[in-house]
Amino acid sequence: MCVEVTLAHSSTRFSLGPETTDEEISRVLEVLPSTVQRLRDMSPLYNCGRTADGCETCETIRRI
Repeated sequence: MCVEVTLAHSSTRFSLGPETTDEEISRVLEVLPSTVQRLRDMSPLYNCGRTADGCETCETIRRI
């Protein structure tokens, strides 16, 4: 996908096919926001782009 490692780790890809139903899509849209929030709360990477430069965790991750 040619993106930074930190960005790739914070990505979700969905694949839809001919057999994907409207009900399945609706269910994903129903549960996705709370799932994303829970993962953001667990992730030390989530705030790296939103905090002041110099965050020790963020700087360590950027060097990896």
